[in-house]
Amino acid sequence: APGWVLVPADESGAGGGWVELRKSGALLYATVAATGYIGNAAAILTQQESELQSEAAQVSFGDEIDTAVGGNPTAIVVFEALLSDSAQSATVDGELISMVVNGNAVAVEIFAAQGQLDSISDGIVAMVSSVRSTR
Repeated sequence: APGWVLVPADESGAGGGWVELRKSGALLYATVAATGYIGNAAAILTQQESELQSEAAQVSFGDEIDTAVGGNPTAIVVFEALLSDSAQSATVDGELISMVVNGNAVAVEIFAAQGQLDSISDGIVAMVSSVRSTR
């Protein structure tokens, strides 16, 4: 989507096959969490929520939305999280999106400065709607 910049893997620090995109005040991470996946999008989302809860000092989730995006089964939840490390802490708004795309479990995580999630929502919709499988 316009304004989003792909961060080279060696600079992003995002390990485990995650792709990182940045836009002023926002980060988007995406990965294929599993191939040959036979579960549903909600199960992927539950795993994403669990991982975020273990990494955040505090997190609250909205209601899960189960839908289809680009013909792919999709589960979405918004969140607010307090993220902190030894140097700083910040409250962020975000969204977890899980999709099943041609047998692939796809996980997308978006983090935005508090109050800025709405300003990037069109770009998120465009990028998530464009997810395709090459296999």
